[in-house]
Amino acid sequence: MWDGQAFYVPSGEVTFTDTIYGYRAMAMLLLRYYNSYKLDTLNKIISYYAPASAGNDPVTYAKTVAGWMGITPDTVINVNDPTTLQSLLLNISNYEISPTYVAMIPPTDTTDSLAMLNINVLAPQMAFQGWIIRAINPGALQITTQSDNTGYPGGIITTVNP
Repeated sequence: MWDGQAFYVPSGEVTFTDTIYGYRAMAMLLLRYYNSYKLDTLNKIISYYAPASAGNDPVTYAKTVAGWMGITPDTVINVNDPTTLQSLLLNISNYEISPTYVAMIPPTDTTDSLAMLNINVLAPQMAFQGWIIRAINPGALQITTQSDNTGYPGGIITTVNP
């Protein structure tokens, strides 16, 4: 049983009492896949995390998440890197529950969940359909685009200071 687990569905899905616990559990799984099973691309990770045998489309899933992250599904990634791990948490959540709902989750939930695992991320960030909105200091936001595989590399669009 996971910390913060509300209930378990026999299909393998778990509901948590708070998104922080859900993000924590997902981070633990992703770290296990990377460190124990050597799954180091989104194609490999997603095929294990959301297999076709469970009714998923891992190819589309990996391609979509990769596009939001600005990489290809076969790009080798380092899940031990806190920023990469946080990006995975956000973008997998975008795919699982939709960017509209993820945008309602406090951006600090990913940093708080990773802190529970003694993983420090410099600033909370929120991903939304190819955009990353990142708190860079108290009261200031940085809005960044992600590569969308069209040749546009992505980059900082603006920094907003109140």
